[in-house]
Amino acid sequence: MREYAIGTTVGLKASLTPACIAEIEANGTAKWYLPEDRLYFQGEPAQSIYLLQTGRVKSVFADRGGNEALLRIHLPGSVLGLTALGSAKVRDATAMAIDPVSVVEIDSARFEQMIRQGGDLAAGLVQLLIDRMCDFHHRVGEFYTLPVEYRLALALLAISRPDPSGHDDPVSLDIPLTHEELAQLIGSRRPTVSTILARFRKVGLIARSGRATRIEDRGGLERRVAEFEM
Repeated sequence: MREYAIGTTVGLKASLTPACIAEIEANGTAKWYLPEDRLYFQGEPAQSIYLLQTGRVKSVFADRGGNEALLRIHLPGSVLGLTALGSAKVRDATAMAIDPVSVVEIDSARFEQMIRQGGDLAAGLVQLLIDRMCDFHHRVGEFYTLPVEYRLALALLAISRPDPSGHDDPVSLDIPLTHEELAQLIGSRRPTVSTILARFRKVGLIARSGRATRIEDRGGLERRVAEFEM
């Protein structure tokens, strides 16, 4: 999937084959972004698709009142900006670099031509969209039925999940989100999230790592999640 799934146990394996990635690279343009740079902004015309090659990117939605929701965090191998293929062709969220990021940008018309040829690219995108839909449905269901502590613990475990490609370093396993962003991700309020995180730190489940959060006792956090699921 190459992006963190919060509500489901979808793995981080890439939806696209190496051949599909090579085809996108051959038809697109390489670009680079620094942390906090925007790849695109919510509400602007959507005319291209992005293949994330290195670094992490977060997608953020803002309502008319200025309230924000963190939708997902993309990892290398993820595809961003697929609303460029929709009927409205408008960005439904803002994409912001978390780390130094490299992408391949490809024109949406050319990308659509490649999809219409069928094969692995079309199948991979269908799988990606289904996985995103399933994760979204689970997150909405959990918002209405499960306590904040469970949702937060699940999010911490998901975002610190090791990369199966084997290229993790200690920093990449840190959770690079503020308390406000974690609250946005799970549909809660920052004071509530801060209180629960302080409780987790007190019993040694997590620790601060600079401006990020690090899991200290993954087994203990998993047991907290299991208690809610019993």
